[in-house]
Amino acid sequence: MARPKTFDPDEALGRAMDCFWEHGFDETSVQDLVERMGVNRFSLYSTFGDKRELFVATLDLYREQVVEPRMTKLEKGERGLEDIEEFFYELIDGLADSSRCGCLMLIAAVMEIDDEASARRVREHLERVENALERVLRRARDRGELREGVGLAQAARMLMVMMQGLGVVAHVAPSKRSLRSSISLSIDGLRA
Repeated sequence: MARPKTFDPDEALGRAMDCFWEHGFDETSVQDLVERMGVNRFSLYSTFGDKRELFVATLDLYREQVVEPRMTKLEKGERGLEDIEEFFYELIDGLADSSRCGCLMLIAAVMEIDDEASARRVREHLERVENALERVLRRARDRGELREGVGLAQAARMLMVMMQGLGVVAHVAPSKRSLRSSISLSIDGLRA
């Protein structure tokens, strides 16, 4: 008969997510995870699988707890370009004030492991962000905020790429003022 779990798997997964988010995949050892999650190795492996499977599970949790609330807030706005600007400013504030290594999906994107499960989640994440930005850009166009000739799909892709770049730049040079200035300049280039 299996022994009952003496830990909350959801809580342990959240701790694993924080550990990967702060240190990256390669710099996080199984021992780091055991200590952070408050579980023994057997419990970690029997509940979550190996380190890579655990990382994939944390990507799902990240999407649910971090990405979706941000995307939902962005999509439910009513202002257009101001909503996009606010979205980026909040992102910058979070990146600049955090000990974390930027976006957990970005960490997954640059990992040098052959892992289709992580790659698929990163692709889904980028598509989700790009689609949300395109919807808000459409709202901005309908409000007359976009300059003539701005392609919605291309502008959404540019903003998504900028978002990922912010994660890198904020990690090495977290000047909120400089990052905000870059975002404002880019968004001003879309304005009518």
